[in-house]
Amino acid sequence: MKYLPLAAMVAALTLSACQQRQAPTLTLPGQGPQQTSRLVYHCDDGTQLSVTYYNNDLNRLAVVAIPGQGEVVMANVIAASGAKYDGNAFEWWTKGNSGTFSRLMDDKHTECKI
Repeated sequence: MKYLPLAAMVAALTLSACQQRQAPTLTLPGQGPQQTSRLVYHCDDGTQLSVTYYNNDLNRLAVVAIPGQGEVVMANVIAASGAKYDGNAFEWWTKGNSGTFSRLMDDKHTECKI
């Protein structure tokens, strides 16, 4: 039953993304005020990643808009340094103003900067 709130959250995010082209709105369960920020990263392979971060005291998510594929919801996971997010077959690992976007199934990585 722990997955029910997450499933509802993902469904709400998907519906809001279908209705508008702006950053989707999402209310995280948990405590404390929610912070939302949207950043655009320019990558070495010529693409741009638009990333919307949703954070509160208990939850941290990143919604990464992948060019040509849509948006992927990624959850923050333990990292030795920086902030690491995993979702589906993708990984987004940031530190400071830069990040590495990885397609895990075909072992492709690209470096990105704000």
